[in-house]
Amino acid sequence: MGVVFFWDCVNDVRRGTPLLHSHAARGNEIKEFGAAIRVNGVSPGAILWPDNELAESDKQEILQRVALGRAGDPVDIAKAVRFLIKDAEYMTGQILTVDGGRTLFC
Repeated sequence: MGVVFFWDCVNDVRRGTPLLHSHAARGNEIKEFGAAIRVNGVSPGAILWPDNELAESDKQEILQRVALGRAGDPVDIAKAVRFLIKDAEYMTGQILTVDGGRTLFC
């Protein structure tokens, strides 16, 4: 069975547009591929800071809205993708949010 991944953005959820466009697109692709391919997404939170330097106060403000109180690591995303590939054989049409609980504060 094949696997297709979408990358979604937690920021879209925070702005009040809960990824409706990608949900609709993913639903169409799931129907098109049927049982041959699982289609899922990963939505990373605060993992890597942008290339343009953020002030430390800005970083702390963001992390205050993360339930785990810290930034994630790229390994956290890799583990989520690995789960979707290896272990989630009966999972399709889902977005796995890996944001340390940030969306709890939206």
